[in-house]
Amino acid sequence: MELILTSFGLSHLHPTPQDYYPKDDYIQRGMSLFFGMPPISMSATNQQFMPEYPVLLLCERLILDAESFERLLKGKHHERYGNFAEVMKALFDEGFVRVEDFRAIIDQNKELLNRMLERDLKRLDDWIRPLKESTQTWEHFAESIRGFFGGKLSDGLQEKSLNIESPQDEAKLRIFVTHDHYMPHSLHSIRNTAINRLQMLREALESSTKRRRSEYKEVLRETLTGYLAYVNANLVLSRTLEVGFHDWYDFEPFYREKFLTIGQEGRPEEKRIQKVKQLFEISFPEFAPLDTKSVLKVVKDNRISDLRSLVDKAAKEEIQFDKEFANRVLREVLGIEQRVGRLRNIVSYATLPIGFIPLAGTPMQKAVEETVDRIAESKIRRQYRWFYLISELGNKERDQLNHNTSPGEIDSA
Repeated sequence: MELILTSFGLSHLHPTPQDYYPKDDYIQRGMSLFFGMPPISMSATNQQFMPEYPVLLLCERLILDAESFERLLKGKHHERYGNFAEVMKALFDEGFVRVEDFRAIIDQNKELLNRMLERDLKRLDDWIRPLKESTQTWEHFAESIRGFFGGKLSDGLQEKSLNIESPQDEAKLRIFVTHDHYMPHSLHSIRNTAINRLQMLREALESSTKRRRSEYKEVLRETLTGYLAYVNANLVLSRTLEVGFHDWYDFEPFYREKFLTIGQEGRPEEKRIQKVKQLFEISFPEFAPLDTKSVLKVVKDNRISDLRSLVDKAAKEEIQFDKEFANRVLREVLGIEQRVGRLRNIVSYATLPIGFIPLAGTPMQKAVEETVDRIAESKIRRQYRWFYLISELGNKERDQLNHNTSPGEIDSA
């Protein structure tokens, strides 16, 4: 399947970065480090922002925005997107990434998007729960990455120093990570008004009494305008390109609310995305390729089709990815390996007479053993080719990591 990777903040209301700061000056002028960027894994708190690898492996091709891809291609991104950019470039070179002009599609649908937004904003109360869930998810993510920046938070390629000696300054740093996400169309620096309005937003989400007051309703409406314009833009992109999409995880509550109004629990592709994440969480919880070559090797391996077929079955509720599934697969794989071990012994014994043939005996024996061994193993292991594909990568990653780690480093760990 093909899947759009969304471009954060892009909507018919949001100008381009170039409109803010011509000639690419926006890179040095405090633009949000997430603006115009594809979604990253919000559960992996690595020093580098990472793609959602399970989602990536699910897709035969990804679709990226032209502006976003150009920023990744030319290094016009925050340094923590370095690995992400490298993976996307490599996938593009191998034909696994397609580039589309999201901005052009959005501009062509401005009238429709205006009507959609106007309709959404007539029912503010319906969006309280999605907005509350969304902001909580984002705050949790922001807290998880805050430590990587120390006393600085880079919000473009420019680093802005903050004094974090007091609890108040600590709170400001936390807000700085989050506030441009809450109101991406209006807030781009730390200001007292921004902090006050963010506090008003939190109070409005918690208190129905305050939501009835005009000043709180204004903040709520302003915030939802940015969120819903972005959500609607992705829905229109998906319809126009006739493929599903993968967005930042904190926006899922909005999509669930959108699809509930037409009698669906969520986006059709979201079920497959959820299932592949479940599979990796229970069977390969620490899966994270160390380099781009490893990613390419997996997506080009024929066994990837087995993984996708397995996820399709789970999406149809034919199987369940739970602890029982993980334990059963592991038991059966261990049993298979025992059978393969016994088979190797039998093949070795059966080909022993060949070894007595003068000169050619030993090489011939070796060749026969390897041929029989390979054919037998492929048949025995066929049912779990998907498991061996990911496991083999994991083993190689661990070997590489151990090889690059000195004994002293291991002892100190």
